[in-house]
Amino acid sequence: MNAVTQSAPRSNQYQQELQTATSLAHSAGELLRRLQKEQLEVTFKAAGEIVTNADHGSNAIICAGLAAAFPGDIIFSEETPAPESFAGPRVWIVDPLDSTSNYASGGTEYSISIGLAVQGEPVVGVVFNPARNEMFAGCAGLGTSLNGIPARPSVGPMHKNSRLLVSSKEWQRGLGRFARAITMYPMSSMAYKLARVAAGLDDAVLSLKARKPWGSCAGAALVLAAGGCITSAEGQPLRFPPPAMGTFPGLVACGRWKHDDVLKLARSLRSAVVASKSA
Repeated sequence: MNAVTQSAPRSNQYQQELQTATSLAHSAGELLRRLQKEQLEVTFKAAGEIVTNADHGSNAIICAGLAAAFPGDIIFSEETPAPESFAGPRVWIVDPLDSTSNYASGGTEYSISIGLAVQGEPVVGVVFNPARNEMFAGCAGLGTSLNGIPARPSVGPMHKNSRLLVSSKEWQRGLGRFARAITMYPMSSMAYKLARVAAGLDDAVLSLKARKPWGSCAGAALVLAAGGCITSAEGQPLRFPPPAMGTFPGLVACGRWKHDDVLKLARSLRSAVVASKSA
């Protein structure tokens, strides 16, 4: 895998946005690290999902900082009510703690996800994993970096030794048993998986389940800024937020040379899953 390159920056159009989001992710990350060790409080949302005081604390830091820096922008966060309208051209899409379950269990695969979509296109992405101290940051025209070092997706087609990341929940439900020619690696946090692929640490991400925008926008921006490709599992471009504030029908992300292979695999896996349920 080709994880880093030394390509020169091409544009600073979104540099202020990138710097602000990176600073806010650092601040929120410090809070997450502290609360995970000292003062974690776990409750449940109406749908049964867990939520913690860390989710709310991280959300407060990020949303307040974005609102102060960019008062005309819309902010769409998982932990706050949806805006009444998405009529503005710029929408920040935030997951203040992606994979709360991993975080609450003491894991190290959770992340903070801060993305900016302009006219529906993901153009700025910051994904921070505080437990591993990995800061992925990128924007359109400037490229993607990992801890300040320019990075890009791995090159070449998929092969038997490629690292294909899948959702831990999908893995637990048996997705891995349908793979034949390639090994799947389960990992929590969609934002973190996408960031790792954007930086070439892993080769591809595949998910067949409906995906929400909060954990996808920043990672999508990172993949695209790094020169990679991301679509729904059906091969359609992703728009943020999704139509009617809905979900994406799965997604695939990888280097451009791999996209056709991963998309074919997604379709094959979906057919196998459907066939197994009707058998």
